[in-house]
Amino acid sequence: MRAKMRRIGRRPILKLTVQEIIPSEYQECKAFWDYCQRVLRLGMSVFHIPNEGKRDKWFGEALKRIGLTPGALDYVFLIGNEKYHGLIIDMKTIDKKGKPSDDANQDAFIENARKQGYYASYAYGCDDAIRIYRDYVNNRI
Repeated sequence: MRAKMRRIGRRPILKLTVQEIIPSEYQECKAFWDYCQRVLRLGMSVFHIPNEGKRDKWFGEALKRIGLTPGALDYVFLIGNEKYHGLIIDMKTIDKKGKPSDDANQDAFIENARKQGYYASYAYGCDDAIRIYRDYVNNRI
């Protein structure tokens, strides 16, 4: 936003530019969770793994001792289809689409999940996650 002054004592003329609003990962996750519970009514067939967040060093180490796994994906669906045992989705923001993942742990987690018979994938926003879920349950994946 740039201001251009007309004359002394007058208000500046503001030149407004349109900016794209990109929801945060939290907002995308909340929208997807609401969709899973209110529209699909999946109940306990889907759950979120709370792997994110900043912690004190001692607390992070304590969590690792009881099973916190770096790279674990966000959502696990306990629903099988004709090809896979279940679905695992990691939510990313829309602006990360097309960029390679900077987290080797997540890439390794996805590769391991696929070897074990699960379909695992990144979703770039709530709409993409819903598309992946629909394709999965309709055996298009």
